Amino acid sequence: MSFDEWLASDDSATLFDFSDCQGASSAASADMGTGPIETPYQQEPPMFYPSVPSDLRASDQNGETRMLLLLILSRLETQDRLMTKIDSVMDKIDRFMSRVDSAMENIRTGLDKFTADMIGFLKGCVVFAGNQDVNADEEMGSLLSTKAT
Repeated sequence: MSFDEWLASDDSATLFDFSDCQGASSAASADMGTGPIETPYQQEPPMFYPSVPSDLRASDQNGETRMLLLLILSRLETQDRLMTKIDSVMDKIDRFMSRVDSAMENIRTGLDKFTADMIGFLKGCVVFAGNQDVNADEEMGSLLSTKAT
């Protein structure tokens, strides 16, 4: 399963799928010393993975430590791709939210202008008295209360 296929799926347990390693299920259920883990890297020539000094190896059984290191590195690369994908999604969400904020500000500005224009129109039609000290909310409230009565 590729990384993009995993992201498209709902199953988060497949991110660290060790099914490509022979003996992975037996190693998970039993003790870890059942034998070397077989990976696709073992078919590659040794020049693709440099030898690890013997003082850094836990065991020297068929290059098992090298295979585990490569497996861990591949999983870290997968995690890095996942974090890159998450960062990309978060950037898209941030851009979307800034557009929403901008749209809300434009709507608020438009409503304020509309309210001011409406009050000016109603003052011109002598619905409101020419009182300049009353704000728009109070004038609209008084208009609504007079219409309700």
